[in-house]
Amino acid sequence: LAREQRVPWRKVGLLTFCFVGIVTLTMLKGGGTFRPLGLRCGSFGFWLVSLLNIPWTLTFAFVFRRWLIREHAERVQAGYQFSSTDMQWDSWSTIKYPVACSVAGLFAGLFGVGGGIVKGPLMLEM
Repeated sequence: LAREQRVPWRKVGLLTFCFVGIVTLTMLKGGGTFRPLGLRCGSFGFWLVSLLNIPWTLTFAFVFRRWLIREHAERVQAGYQFSSTDMQWDSWSTIKYPVACSVAGLFAGLFGVGGGIVKGPLMLEM
């Protein structure tokens, strides 16, 4: 398709807006002596602002999922010949792969730097 030869600035802009929103929510939460909303760590407001990242991110995930499914349908309708290495973003793959990546990211976070902080002293004790 002709539009695939250009940079998808609308998608890049939307992804950047998502990132800016996450950074803004993180900054509003505050930390140390920097508390723009005066939220104390562990307070209801602190957790509310922290958890707002979830619906914020899921909203963008839903929008991008719809785009991927629509673009895939357009390719199929245009008679595009997929190669064996092409990713086909149908309804199932737009759920399966993001969930798998989220679980992988969770485990990477658990066993990455944070996991090393916990496991390091344990390994020294052995």
